[in-house]
Amino acid sequence: MKNYSAISEMYYGNRGNAENITTSIQEKESLSKLIEIENSFLKVISNDETLLDVYKKLQDEQNNQLALNFETAYKEGFRFGFLMAMDILDT
Repeated sequence: MKNYSAISEMYYGNRGNAENITTSIQEKESLSKLIEIENSFLKVISNDETLLDVYKKLQDEQNNQLALNFETAYKEGFRFGFLMAMDILDT
């Protein structure tokens, strides 16, 4: 029996990347609602260039914050997984 290699799986892009994360039904529904609300909001402010500009800047910064937060959570998950492996090997 061949040993499983998580490192090989990560190297070949089979695991450990965002593309392999399955989106739940709740996430899909929430995204749909979010898009609907955003489109309604954009219709309301579409004639005000200042508001549109501020909103775009807000969205950019929120997206940046989310990306940084996801990266931090991913790193913590990886670190904790490694600590669990160390604990298992210690028995």
